[in-house]
Amino acid sequence: MGKFRINLVVLGLFLSLIGLTLVGCSSIGRLPATFDATVVEETAAEVVELINYNDGEAIRAMGTEELREALTDEALAPVFSAISAKGEFQGITKTQLGGTKDQSNNEYAVAVLTAKYAGGTATFTVSFDTDMRLAGLYFR
Repeated sequence: MGKFRINLVVLGLFLSLIGLTLVGCSSIGRLPATFDATVVEETAAEVVELINYNDGEAIRAMGTEELREALTDEALAPVFSAISAKGEFQGITKTQLGGTKDQSNNEYAVAVLTAKYAGGTATFTVSFDTDMRLAGLYFR
């Protein structure tokens, strides 16, 4: 169990760094006009579904090159395990949308989803670039 916790902490820190890189010094604001709110919400929900199905390949296929390289099967294994331990997925209970820019002034859509499971909840923060490629993923 100790190794699992260490891996989970390392993965959490790594994914947090991806998120911090996207956010930079700015806070999450309104969804940029270049994004369609419905598409962002639906695509973010799809990412949560893929996590529930332990489908790392499909998650990577949605991602930017950097994210594809970072989210190896080994990196995703503790995420899948932690989510599976929460029990049956019952649905997304809340979604908040916003946006941010990175240090190069590139815009990103950010979706924060609260998902209910039989054994608790999980909060997912999912970021997309302007091509709707998955650019960041964090859960707690």
